Amino acid sequence: MQTFFESIKIVDGIIYNLELHISRMNRAIKMYYPNTNLIETLAINIPIQYKKGLVKCKVYYAASITEIEFSFYHRNYPKGFYYVKDDNINYNHKYTNREDLDAHRQMVNDGDEVIIVKHNLLTDSTYSNICFWDGKHWHTPKYPLLKGTKREQLLKENKIEEKVLLTEDIVNYLKISFINAMNDLGEREIVIKKINPTKED
Repeated sequence: MQTFFESIKIVDGIIYNLELHISRMNRAIKMYYPNTNLIETLAINIPIQYKKGLVKCKVYYAASITEIEFSFYHRNYPKGFYYVKDDNINYNHKYTNREDLDAHRQMVNDGDEVIIVKHNLLTDSTYSNICFWDGKHWHTPKYPLLKGTKREQLLKENKIEEKVLLTEDIVNYLKISFINAMNDLGEREIVIKKINPTKED
């Protein structure tokens, strides 16, 4: 049985991007459980102790929702990054099985980010979509491993633009922002000068 999860941001009891999360859940359900009813609404009852502060809500599901859990989220800040080449990786839905991504993450030191390179294209880091700042515009890879909800929101708001990005294009950018449901544009950044040598699996 294929299983999935969503990480949903809650700040002071306010749930963010819920409709985009439900849409992504339904895409996975359509693909793997086509005879199952789609999710119309997602009732998240926030425990009182999680109604203040920055909270991550994880929703686990397969054909239906199986579990919802809450935890306080503490943002960490990346020190540097590595490229890791993997032409076979597939993570087009938010699977609970993250073995390939986690294996790449374990190759580097704590505090460093891993950027997956697939067929010489920049895709994602292990936990985030990526955006590159050239001094005027934010560009995000046109072919990510996973189309994240924050990425989708920023594209709709015209704050970022899709672009085919190769590893050699990195010299055209000043910094990288790692975005996901818990981290907005500019909240977790690396200056390009901190680039580290390439690693390949």
